[in-house]
Amino acid sequence: RNRVVVSLEDLGDVQQPGVYFATISPPGSFEFYSGTWFTVSSIGLQVRQYKTASLVIAQDLSTGEVLQGVDIKVVNGEGYILERGVTNNDGILELENGDSFGSGTRIFAVKNDNLTQLKFSAPPFDLSEFQTNGPPHRNVELFVYSPRNIYRPGEVVTISALKRHVDGG
Repeated sequence: RNRVVVSLEDLGDVQQPGVYFATISPPGSFEFYSGTWFTVSSIGLQVRQYKTASLVIAQDLSTGEVLQGVDIKVVNGEGYILERGVTNNDGILELENGDSFGSGTRIFAVKNDNLTQLKFSAPPFDLSEFQTNGPPHRNVELFVYSPRNIYRPGEVVTISALKRHVDGG
């Protein structure tokens, strides 16, 4: 499988928010080999899955600010709406059945002229070309730090710690 990244900056109207369909064919030919669709949007989506629910978080990609009032629809592979709602003042929508959505499920987000989608079961990032053999996974991690890097003998050392559980708690 080959992946090709095409810059959209030189394509004019493709910079406007919307849904686009790209086809692949040899230069000078009208033969259709392959195609795909994609969206151009300023809405960024995150999904955080927990044991009892999932959170959808919407942010403006240009400013990083959370987006309230984004219409969210969760659609399965057959096109049926499983859940719908609107993000709150914190840019969050809680999905009750987030752990039971199938593999073809997508989340669609719409606000004004912007539309984006996120495949619910897709891996968060494609890290296949990066070396990712960091520390082993642990359900609980402890981060220890101090306000200073160096202390003299006899000084009181102040240490703080953060405990993080894998479910975010």
